[in-house]
Amino acid sequence: MISQQIQWASASRGSLLRPGEDPALAGTWAKYFHYYRELLGVTNKCIQGSDPHGGKCRALNCIFALFGIDVQFEESMWQAHLNAGLAYAEKVGGLEALLTFPTEFSAYALKDLKRVLLASIMCNTTSPASKQVRGVDTYTDAEMTTIIESVEILEPPLAVDIFIAIARVTELRVQAATGAAAKTVINEAARHRLDELESFDADAWVREHGLGEYPLVSATAQIYRVATQLYGALTLGRAFAAWWPADGKVPRRVLQERLIRLLGAMWDRIGNHGTLLWPLIIAGVAAADGDAEERAFIGRCFQIGSRTRSMFVKFSRCVKKVERIWLEGTTDWENCFAEPFVCIA
Repeated sequence: MISQQIQWASASRGSLLRPGEDPALAGTWAKYFHYYRELLGVTNKCIQGSDPHGGKCRALNCIFALFGIDVQFEESMWQAHLNAGLAYAEKVGGLEALLTFPTEFSAYALKDLKRVLLASIMCNTTSPASKQVRGVDTYTDAEMTTIIESVEILEPPLAVDIFIAIARVTELRVQAATGAAAKTVINEAARHRLDELESFDADAWVREHGLGEYPLVSATAQIYRVATQLYGALTLGRAFAAWWPADGKVPRRVLQERLIRLLGAMWDRIGNHGTLLWPLIIAGVAAADGDAEERAFIGRCFQIGSRTRSMFVKFSRCVKKVERIWLEGTTDWENCFAEPFVCIA
């Protein structure tokens, strides 16, 4: 509730408020800092195993809470919290160890690891190759599936395969940027992931998971599939071009047009626009050298998303980033995201 009050006040004023900017919020900020200090203390006790209310089983929950607070207020420590979460999971023995936690805690520990892992996967897409959240690449596809499918429905509700594809495309981007793997190896791995994405059937996945009564779920899955392909086209360059069917069409433009069309059909029908923030950012980067009509549509989507008080700060942060990319007129990924950037709501 404390952070919500500040978020709502920021939305009403049209900009993120900082401590001291509004005397009316002095008491709210005091409560916020008190809570943050308390949470840090509890987190440290949990990591040390000395907290009487869950100990190490509760540590990931506290770490992710710190991440969430820092994201809301655009603090710089958010990536450090994700690094800490994955490092802590490894320290206690990884997924296998979490599965052996007492029954009353194991489900919660898995849920919290999933939240940390998903946030790391997504935020690594908009972070430079040299400043990634470390540890994502240590998880196999099977381990990611176990973690992501655990406990509760995903938000957004997507096939695990899409999240895994996003993670692996990022790993290939990092390998290409750092020279950590030969081009032939990267090309072959990219072809494998892109083939899997191309064959993904959103409607079949929705039916399989009993979500057929929710047409927006299938539409969301389609949007993420195309956005991931476009992310690959923007970041893998030649590896993606080698995979693309030789039909004479520029793959990035074809995918951008598909994504814009899908977003256009969905944007006014969905309640939680935060679900589509990442695909919108991908479309925004691709539009840097596109036409004015595309940029106008993307700008309108950001504007609509920021009307929701709880989403104002997140959408405002992202539209500023995308508009800066447009001003620079570049789609080179490492230049667009020279510093780690939060791309999720």
